[in-house]
Amino acid sequence: MKKVCIDARMFYSAGIGTYVRDLLKNLKNSEFKIFLIVNEEIAKKETWLSEKFELIILNAPIYSIKEQILLPLKIPRCDLFFSPHFNVPILPIRAKKRMMTIHDVYHLAFFSKLKFLEKIYAKLFICKAALHADKIITVSEFSKSELLKYTKIKEAKIDVIHNGVDFDFLNTNITDEERENIFKKLNLPKKYFLFVGNFKPHKNLSNLIKAFEEIEKEFSDIFLVIVGKSKNLKNFIDVEKILNSNEVLEKKIKILSRVSGLELKVIYENAISLVFPSKYEGFGYPPLEAMSLKCPAIVSNRASMPEICSDAALYIEPQDYKSIYLAMKKMLEDKFFRKSLIEKGLNRIKSFTVDDFVKKHIDLMEKIL
Repeated sequence: MKKVCIDARMFYSAGIGTYVRDLLKNLKNSEFKIFLIVNEEIAKKETWLSEKFELIILNAPIYSIKEQILLPLKIPRCDLFFSPHFNVPILPIRAKKRMMTIHDVYHLAFFSKLKFLEKIYAKLFICKAALHADKIITVSEFSKSELLKYTKIKEAKIDVIHNGVDFDFLNTNITDEERENIFKKLNLPKKYFLFVGNFKPHKNLSNLIKAFEEIEKEFSDIFLVIVGKSKNLKNFIDVEKILNSNEVLEKKIKILSRVSGLELKVIYENAISLVFPSKYEGFGYPPLEAMSLKCPAIVSNRASMPEICSDAALYIEPQDYKSIYLAMKKMLEDKFFRKSLIEKGLNRIKSFTVDDFVKKHIDLMEKIL
């Protein structure tokens, strides 16, 4: 039996965490002997992991010197080491082969905006990691083109595997009473646009808030719900500061920093539309999650969004807040258009099943070995 070691310490991270969780939940039936590197928090909370995999505990922070010292020592003798991010060990390891996923190269594309140490880390680790890997997975054709643009990786080394979306989880049955209780608990407004994501500058919350400010002037009963947080982010848009300087926005924009899966489902289902004006995405889960719950999506015309959403979204120019405003207004005024997007979205999500996502990873592992 072939032995595979996976670094799963980013289990609770946002996008990468979703990637890791979807993969592990469905890798349990593979024919590999799988070792998982996790921290103590993950091991204690996710007891099901120890039933399916052999756990190796490592509490070193991501991107730390401690990580670089201890991670090579924790990786056992195995046939393949798989890292779902570019924070791979630079020192030699006891794995015969290496595979890694680079979700995007934001750090290289926006290199000038990084701090000095961030620049060193990004340049060194992405390029070194790519050099050591036997195979690199990336999550969109857009990200592949960016890898080829900003690194010296040979195209033959890169495989594109679109992420899968766990629609079964999102479509968990919920009673009217549970839905009502969630509305009360979160104090959700009746009519609202929705943003889901972190507060990093490229997520473009500043322009979304400007657009909403224009919408609010015409539609006084409309709110904006933001599901996301700035915690543990080094560079972020201070949304609280923006709201504190504007009494109207402070009343009309609601920030939810932590919600459960069931709560997120209810939030999506009752939104007028998701607004996802990000300037740079390697993949982007929220638009597909929204589509699966009959919530139409307004998305950026940049990066991977046209590739992922195809004709099932309303596109905006992210640099122009008036473009975002006009899209939001169209969602409010054109019910037939909104309905057609919902139908297209339900069809589009069929291209992003978790089963297909996992099968392609297993097939690639087998090919490498």
